Amino acid sequence: MDALANLVAQARERAIIVPGSGINAGNILLVAQKSNACEFHSGLGTQLPYGSKNYLRFENEIRRMASALAGWNRPTLFVRGGAET
Repeated sequence: MDALANLVAQARERAIIVPGSGINAGNILLVAQKSNACEFHSGLGTQLPYGSKNYLRFENEIRRMASALAGWNRPTLFVRGGAET
């Protein structure tokens, strides 16, 4: 996770580092807090295996992920033009 946090810090506004692979409602807040990333990728293959039509299960996991991040305030990573961003 330290390597990911370093990539996010180094990329600044030049590129968006998008953590993925295994991200779910149970770990997205930890990934966010440890990496300082602002965007995430989750295929949620464990919630909706390829070919499945159970979209409600998928939607519920997305809601749980959003809820997990709802109160998190991403820290300021760098200063641009004299103002924090």
